[in-house]
Amino acid sequence: MEFEQNPSANHPDSVRPYSDNLTTRKKILYQNKDSDLQWAESLPKAPATYASEVSFLLGVVCFTIGLVGFVVDNFLSTRLGPLHSWLLLVTAIAALTFGYVGKSSVRFFCYIAGSIYLILGVAGLALGRPGATNFGSLKADTFIWTILPNQLAFGLNDHFMHLLIGAIFIAGASLKKKAPKSGVHF
Repeated sequence: MEFEQNPSANHPDSVRPYSDNLTTRKKILYQNKDSDLQWAESLPKAPATYASEVSFLLGVVCFTIGLVGFVVDNFLSTRLGPLHSWLLLVTAIAALTFGYVGKSSVRFFCYIAGSIYLILGVAGLALGRPGATNFGSLKADTFIWTILPNQLAFGLNDHFMHLLIGAIFIAGASLKKKAPKSGVHF
């Protein structure tokens, strides 16, 4: 783009795009607008449905809890051993992937993940017994459900967390309507 000195400006160093007439100036504006539009279209898109937003948000939550679980074994009074943390990270990666990339499959993923979490929560409340585990700083619990001794056990707070996460996944998948265009998008 060529530039010429702007004689009408107050400052002697001011420049403006070279243009012979109004049509050329409009063309320059449209070219800039198109390049800005192309740049904006190349940016990552915000999730378009509630299922996408829920999946993405819960993916971030599970990823954070999974990473914290390697350092703190009783985050939010849950039992986070290394195996539980790895399972959370796998869930997080799947949820983030479906939430970011998936269009129609994200609802299916939310239904499946929500069902698994709900089953874990209900099974933990049904099968949990008073007891203690040999790992972690949380020892005794009223509803402990040991799946793999010394590696994977869920306590009462885990069961409620699983029920909450499952309900959020199912609710996000059940809302078929597109997310509102204004507001915060994850």
